[in-house]
Amino acid sequence: MTWRILVIAAVLGITGMFYLGLGRNPREIPSPLVGKEAPVFTAQTIAGETFSSTELQGKVYLVTFWATWCTTCKADEPLINDIARTFGADPDFKVIGIVTQDSRDAAAKYLRKGTRPYVNLFDEKGHLGIDFGVYGVPETYLVDREGHIVEKIAGPIN
Repeated sequence: MTWRILVIAAVLGITGMFYLGLGRNPREIPSPLVGKEAPVFTAQTIAGETFSSTELQGKVYLVTFWATWCTTCKADEPLINDIARTFGADPDFKVIGIVTQDSRDAAAKYLRKGTRPYVNLFDEKGHLGIDFGVYGVPETYLVDREGHIVEKIAGPIN
């Protein structure tokens, strides 16, 4: 009799978990950083120049983590490029690409095609991804003028 109650309780528990899960967006990966200050960082561009996030103080900026092997990143690229071109002339808005989980050579070769017309940094050891809480690519973060992350998008922007 006790085992029947346990089986029924287990079935009800599993059914309840599935029911609750169906109401959630599977692409939504919560970030503990939303509403908090964006990480401060210094990194090398793909070309080897030093870039510091202090250059972004007082600006709204979009940080997009990507990789050359990522097909979803490539599908996302036209929209992010449009955002960069549309708002690129505004000195108070920047787009920053961060290549992660990839090689510098592959990224440099990819960028020579004229894609991604904005600053692209190389996350050599994955520290930037860790600081931002990146689960995978693509992931995009919108940061306000005060330096707070206001939005995180895991997967393509649409």
